[in-house]
Amino acid sequence: VFYVAYEEIGAASFADKLRATETFSDRLYVACINDFPRLMRAVRSVGARFVFLDSVSHAYLEPGDVARFARELNLSGLVLLAHETKDGQSKGDTFWSHMVDAVVQFTRPGFAIIEKSRYGPFSSGEVAIP
Repeated sequence: VFYVAYEEIGAASFADKLRATETFSDRLYVACINDFPRLMRAVRSVGARFVFLDSVSHAYLEPGDVARFARELNLSGLVLLAHETKDGQSKGDTFWSHMVDAVVQFTRPGFAIIEKSRYGPFSSGEVAIP
């Protein structure tokens, strides 16, 4: 698993939290890489099959970049994290919400609302995340 934080402080604080809770793994790579070709090389070099991009709002990626990224690296999974404004609107372009298979809004620790799913019906309202 490769976790990319596009803000340097995000990568450091995320890695620190994982170490503090003793959930850091030698199979988890956390990095701050804001150059797309360098990111491709880094993911390829460690053989990661699952990638988190935090966040597409800060990465300035185009949909074609993400599609090529997933295709060329033959990823098993790709999670795109996006930020919202305080009034609940997508920060930056809205094409990400149309491109993805599911949109999940994390409302508070341990709870989320599934706003969109291409995989069939889902429960409306807030759901607990174990």
